[in-house]
Amino acid sequence: MWDAIKEMLLINVISLVIALVSFGLAIWAVVSDRFKGGIDDLFLVLAGALLALLFSIPPILTLKRSGVFERLRVRAKRPMTEPAQPTSPSVAEEKVTVE
Repeated sequence: MWDAIKEMLLINVISLVIALVSFGLAIWAVVSDRFKGGIDDLFLVLAGALLALLFSIPPILTLKRSGVFERLRVRAKRPMTEPAQPTSPSVAEEKVTVE
């Protein structure tokens, strides 16, 4: 059991490292002064972006299966502070006190 978990963690870490290096290569090709917009530069940027996308899929699917995205979505919907309680009595409370 632990070997399978370690193996999956290793695969995800290696995939993320390759994705970050590929994306960094694409960004570096655009930011560096060597980018002149030729076909070779365009191929380098597209290949780096495509490799980054492909190698980021397994870690994203692992996070989805483990429920991390669901917990983040619930946390984002939850208000950060409790809503202020109304100081004036509500309509239902007024009817009760009047009757």
